[in-house]
Amino acid sequence: WAASTVADFLQQFLVAYRAIKAADPSAKIIGPSLSAFSDYPGQYGAHEPDLVTFLNFAAAHGLHLAAVNWHEIGDSLGQQPRDDPNLPEIIEDHVAEARALIAARPALGRPQVWVNEYGRPSDYEIPGWTLGDLAALQDAGVDQAGRSCWPEAVPGGAAFDDCRAPTLDGLLADNASLPRADYWVYATYAHMTGTVVSSRSSDATIPVLATRPSGHQVLAMIGRDVGCLPDANQACAMAHAAATTAPGPPDPPVRVAVGVHLPWSGRSANVTISLIQPTWLPLAVPPVVFRGSLPVVSGLLVLPLSSVADGQVYVVTITRR
Repeated sequence: WAASTVADFLQQFLVAYRAIKAADPSAKIIGPSLSAFSDYPGQYGAHEPDLVTFLNFAAAHGLHLAAVNWHEIGDSLGQQPRDDPNLPEIIEDHVAEARALIAARPALGRPQVWVNEYGRPSDYEIPGWTLGDLAALQDAGVDQAGRSCWPEAVPGGAAFDDCRAPTLDGLLADNASLPRADYWVYATYAHMTGTVVSSRSSDATIPVLATRPSGHQVLAMIGRDVGCLPDANQACAMAHAAATTAPGPPDPPVRVAVGVHLPWSGRSANVTISLIQPTWLPLAVPPVVFRGSLPVVSGLLVLPLSSVADGQVYVVTITRR
């Protein structure tokens, strides 16, 4: 690998593609599985091509890919929380650019867009960042994506590797018996069936996802993804050590006003809010922090979240009365 070049990468891919198709013409082949999204030569080293170079090569050689894919796992840590430019929302920019590059090369056909892995070492176990990734992948219309896994060190315990330990890539405690906070983000996401509700945020660090499981209910998650939180993710401290930086203090909590246009009439609605805290400790069930009725004015329910801290996720269930 150390002596390989971009030309070697492309030639190897071509040889493998042709060998697979010769053995099974119906086989579906994906690529290039870049270690990071890049769109100009040399952006991430001299051993693998950027996406533009790869797609030009694939089009010129008649390669019909089932999917184009890359990783979204790069860290770019600074001393302050907002020094990291790799916010989850950048996934949407990358996907939009990839689709435009594919569309400009009709010879490629209509491959899907996959993200091999998402979740950076410094934040992949922080609920607010996980929600940010899921929201970005959902909004970008990514066809498939896989959660990353990284080495860990439980405070006061031995280091282990989430890729090999029975932790569901860090969603369970290291003994695989209890869920962690991040588990509940995925558990809620799994229940977000029905119709996806259009949602947007005025702040890139406040991700939101919402669905209508039924005609009389809205299920939403609202979170915050600003910085790396060592208390919630030991991999954060490890990543900072590798980057030779020290994590700065977390951003202070902020007040978030959430407006929900309800798809039904009425003067009030039943609301339940649970809170997923960014913690390393096992979390049996996210606690309910509010349960009651809130007013609806002209079809709009305003949900004030008075103190949203970095890394938190609020799970909101709104039901017609």
